[in-house]
Amino acid sequence: AGPAGRLVEASGTSYAAPQVAAALAGQHTAPDAQSARAAVNRLMSEVADAGERGPDPVYGAGVLRTGEGQ
Repeated sequence: AGPAGRLVEASGTSYAAPQVAAALAGQHTAPDAQSARAAVNRLMSEVADAGERGPDPVYGAGVLRTGEGQ
């Protein structure tokens, strides 16, 4: 949120990292390697490719689609 609680548009890894972390944290009850791999695989299945085809320097792996009512 921006000034006075208004929504603002932002981009970059500093803004994306908390969204990705929250998506992963919501899938864990306790840390372990097997569930972490499964969570990352589920997360990657929710990524929409953006920019150049495949991973790229602007969008990385793509845009995370969680919370869009898919």
